[in-house]
Amino acid sequence: MSRFALDTSAWIEYFSKGSDEVNELISNEEIYTSVISIAEIADIFLRNHRESKEVLRFIKEKSEIVNVDFDISIMAAKIKNTVIEKNKKFGLADAIHLACSKKVDAVFITKDNDFRGLDRVRMLK
Repeated sequence: MSRFALDTSAWIEYFSKGSDEVNELISNEEIYTSVISIAEIADIFLRNHRESKEVLRFIKEKSEIVNVDFDISIMAAKIKNTVIEKNKKFGLADAIHLACSKKVDAVFITKDNDFRGLDRVRMLK
């Protein structure tokens, strides 16, 4: 069983379009989600006047939530300052997502092009 960390965009893809690719991962692999994704997903649902309770419960049941700690915070700062040299749009929240993924030694799954070309990142189709 492999480890994968799902980005906010991967979860949104799953809930909005029923992504077979994400479904396959959730069904067969070890899944992690950054606590930052939980906040972003809740925010997206609130902005769209949709209830997020069941969605967030599902994520919590299907993945291990990775909390931001001291080590992840420092790693995120280093990642941001490295990546921003090539991609000026790469923000601290993006770096925190990636640091959480690295902390649990998972491949990061995303649709967000800001991550394209980075180590241990897999882009959804």
